[in-house]
Amino acid sequence: MAEASNGKIYPRGMTSPSSAAIRRAVEFLTLWMERQGDREAASEYIVRELVTSDGVLDMDEVINTVAGLLNLANLLAGRVAQYEGAPPDELADAALRVVSGMSIQFE
Repeated sequence: MAEASNGKIYPRGMTSPSSAAIRRAVEFLTLWMERQGDREAASEYIVRELVTSDGVLDMDEVINTVAGLLNLANLLAGRVAQYEGAPPDELADAALRVVSGMSIQFE
Protein backbone atom coordinates (compact mmCIF):
# COMPACT_ATOMS: atom_id res chain seq x y z
CA MET A 1 0.00 0.00 0.00
CA ALA A 2 1.17 3.50 -0.69
CA GLU A 3 -0.26 6.81 0.42
CA ALA A 4 -0.72 9.38 -2.31
CA SER A 5 -0.30 13.09 -1.77
CA ASN A 6 -4.07 13.42 -1.43
CA GLY A 7 -3.99 11.10 1.61
CA LYS A 8 -5.72 8.21 -0.15
CA ILE A 9 -4.30 4.70 0.02
CA TYR A 10 -3.55 2.84 -3.22
CA PRO A 11 -1.75 -0.42 -4.03
CA ARG A 12 1.95 0.07 -4.75
CA GLY A 13 2.56 1.33 -8.27
CA MET A 14 -0.84 3.01 -8.61
CA THR A 15 -1.08 6.75 -8.44
CA SER A 16 -4.83 7.17 -8.82
CA PRO A 17 -8.02 5.13 -8.83
CA SER A 18 -8.65 6.06 -12.48
CA SER A 19 -7.10 2.83 -13.72
CA ALA A 20 -9.39 1.29 -16.33
CA ALA A 21 -8.93 -2.15 -14.80
CA ILE A 22 -10.13 -1.00 -11.39
CA ARG A 23 -13.04 0.88 -12.90
CA ARG A 24 -14.02 -2.33 -14.71
CA ALA A 25 -13.64 -4.29 -11.45
CA VAL A 26 -15.87 -1.81 -9.62
CA GLU A 27 -18.44 -2.07 -12.42
CA PHE A 28 -18.49 -5.87 -12.21
CA LEU A 29 -18.55 -5.98 -8.41
CA THR A 30 -21.33 -3.41 -8.27
CA LEU A 31 -23.38 -5.40 -10.77
CA TRP A 32 -22.72 -8.61 -8.82
CA MET A 33 -23.83 -6.98 -5.55
CA GLU A 34 -26.91 -5.35 -7.07
CA ARG A 35 -28.06 -8.58 -8.65
CA GLN A 36 -27.86 -10.87 -5.64
CA GLY A 37 -31.17 -12.42 -6.67
CA ASP A 38 -30.07 -12.90 -10.28
CA ARG A 39 -26.39 -13.78 -10.33
CA GLU A 40 -26.88 -15.65 -13.61
CA ALA A 41 -27.76 -12.41 -15.40
CA ALA A 42 -24.78 -10.68 -13.80
CA SER A 43 -22.49 -13.52 -14.86
CA GLU A 44 -23.83 -13.44 -18.40
CA TYR A 45 -23.20 -9.69 -18.65
CA ILE A 46 -19.65 -10.07 -17.35
CA VAL A 47 -18.90 -12.88 -19.80
CA ARG A 48 -20.30 -10.80 -22.70
CA GLU A 49 -17.93 -7.99 -21.71
CA LEU A 50 -14.94 -10.37 -21.82
CA VAL A 51 -15.72 -11.89 -25.22
CA THR A 52 -14.85 -10.40 -28.61
CA SER A 53 -17.44 -9.76 -31.30
CA ASP A 54 -16.37 -13.13 -32.77
CA GLY A 55 -17.41 -14.90 -29.57
CA VAL A 56 -13.83 -15.60 -28.48
CA LEU A 57 -12.67 -14.95 -24.94
CA ASP A 58 -10.44 -11.85 -24.98
CA MET A 59 -7.54 -12.96 -22.80
CA ASP A 60 -6.12 -9.42 -22.51
CA GLU A 61 -9.50 -8.28 -21.19
CA VAL A 62 -9.63 -11.25 -18.81
CA ILE A 63 -6.11 -10.55 -17.49
CA ASN A 64 -6.88 -6.84 -17.05
CA THR A 65 -10.14 -7.65 -15.29
CA VAL A 66 -8.50 -10.12 -12.90
CA ALA A 67 -5.76 -7.56 -12.17
CA GLY A 68 -8.41 -4.92 -11.55
CA LEU A 69 -10.33 -7.21 -9.19
CA LEU A 70 -7.14 -8.04 -7.28
CA ASN A 71 -6.20 -4.36 -7.01
CA LEU A 72 -9.73 -3.54 -5.88
CA ALA A 73 -9.55 -6.29 -3.24
CA ASN A 74 -6.21 -4.86 -2.12
CA LEU A 75 -7.76 -1.40 -1.81
CA LEU A 76 -10.72 -2.74 0.13
CA ALA A 77 -8.48 -4.74 2.50
CA GLY A 78 -6.48 -1.55 3.09
CA ARG A 79 -9.68 0.32 3.91
CA VAL A 80 -10.69 -2.39 6.38
CA ALA A 81 -7.23 -2.19 7.98
CA GLN A 82 -7.58 1.61 8.24
CA TYR A 83 -11.05 1.23 9.74
CA GLU A 84 -9.64 -1.23 12.29
CA GLY A 85 -7.08 1.40 13.30
CA ALA A 86 -3.88 0.27 11.60
CA PRO A 87 -1.31 3.06 11.53
CA PRO A 88 -0.26 4.26 8.06
CA ASP A 89 3.18 2.67 8.25
CA GLU A 90 1.61 -0.74 8.97
CA LEU A 91 -1.26 -0.71 6.44
CA ALA A 92 0.24 -3.25 4.04
CA ASP A 93 0.84 -5.79 6.81
CA ALA A 94 -2.54 -5.09 8.39
CA ALA A 95 -4.31 -5.50 5.02
CA LEU A 96 -2.56 -8.83 4.55
CA ARG A 97 -3.77 -9.93 8.01
CA VAL A 98 -7.32 -8.95 7.02
CA VAL A 99 -7.13 -11.12 3.90
CA SER A 100 -5.46 -13.99 5.77
CA GLY A 101 -8.17 -13.83 8.40
CA MET A 102 -10.81 -14.14 5.72
CA SER A 103 -9.03 -17.12 4.22
CA ILE A 104 -9.36 -18.98 7.52
CA GLN A 105 -13.13 -18.44 7.45
CA PHE A 106 -13.41 -20.41 4.20
CA GLU A 107 -11.37 -23.47 5.16
